[in-house]
Amino acid sequence: MKHHRLPRWIAAVAMAACLSPGFVHAESIFLGIDTQGPVQQHTTAGVFVTNFGQTGATGSALDGAGSAWTVAPAFGNNKIQKYDAAQNVLNSFTANVGGQFIEDMAYGGKLAGVDTLWASTYEGTLWRIDANTGATISSFSPGLGQFLGVAYDGTDLWLTGGAFSGNTKISRYSDTGTFLGNIETGKTGAGGIGYSADTNTLWVGYFGPVSQYSLAGVELFSFVSGTAFHDGLEIGNLVSIPEPSAVVLMVIGLAGMALVRRRKV
Repeated sequence: MKHHRLPRWIAAVAMAACLSPGFVHAESIFLGIDTQGPVQQHTTAGVFVTNFGQTGATGSALDGAGSAWTVAPAFGNNKIQKYDAAQNVLNSFTANVGGQFIEDMAYGGKLAGVDTLWASTYEGTLWRIDANTGATISSFSPGLGQFLGVAYDGTDLWLTGGAFSGNTKISRYSDTGTFLGNIETGKTGAGGIGYSADTNTLWVGYFGPVSQYSLAGVELFSFVSGTAFHDGLEIGNLVSIPEPSAVVLMVIGLAGMALVRRRKV
């Protein structure tokens, strides 16, 4: 019986895929620093990676498919830029949001085939806007106070608010504005907030510290990044990366197809 070895190119691809740094499936945290510079990208261990996007930014948003948005806010003149993973600018537009000042953002998924962003403001209003033009789609005011922060888990919204009012809660709302409940963190001064799809947890920025919470409000981890107010926070994967096992299976499948074809020749 004749044995067929894998062609060398297939073996090489499999080995390269397994060793590639691209297989590191790790979320990043994007922190606003109170308009003092670009958004700062960190690992979930709190290690600074790089600055991202335009200067004077607060909030950011990721769609998980290679696009990111940051906002440099001004009252009624919030400049939003869209980037690819290499920080090339893909689009730039202004969001008026009723003359308000955007603090935090989150990707809102598609609505009628259009990409959307959730934008929360200093004035305490939450806006859903067109991610290509900045046009308002809807808005509501949850009554949580100033410096509203927003995260979106694909179904529900998670909001912080009242950074100077002693509020220690994270509030949960439907995407149509229905209140669904609070979780207690015991910490005041919350700003930006992000939802981690990888760990089903929430990350919240404060005046320097950044904390990770379970959906029950239990603090799981914390690190400090400077002393500025983290008025915007997003966590996620800038680009969706397949797991190593999935790519190895794909390579094996290609190898099998190559062997079958070889036998037929």
